[in-house]
Amino acid sequence: MVEGYAQLRGFLYYHTWRSDHSAAGFPDYVLTRNGRLVFAELKRVGAKTTPRQREWLWALAECLGPGHVFLWTVREWPQAIEVLR
Repeated sequence: MVEGYAQLRGFLYYHTWRSDHSAAGFPDYVLTRNGRLVFAELKRVGAKTTPRQREWLWALAECLGPGHVFLWTVREWPQAIEVLR
């Protein structure tokens, strides 16, 4: 869902195919378009982030500021659409 919409909106994106060979906790998606950089962690409704995921999200948000790092479930899909607009 994220990939299709990101492509439609002209974003380049990266999604780790097999997370077991990546740094623990790194966000699911890195997206960029027109000088904007977005990191997004996707979770099922009710699923919790791991301590390592929280550490990555916090560190990236600290570097980039608000509006660049997100945690999305299907409930946040309207926010994802707005961010990727």
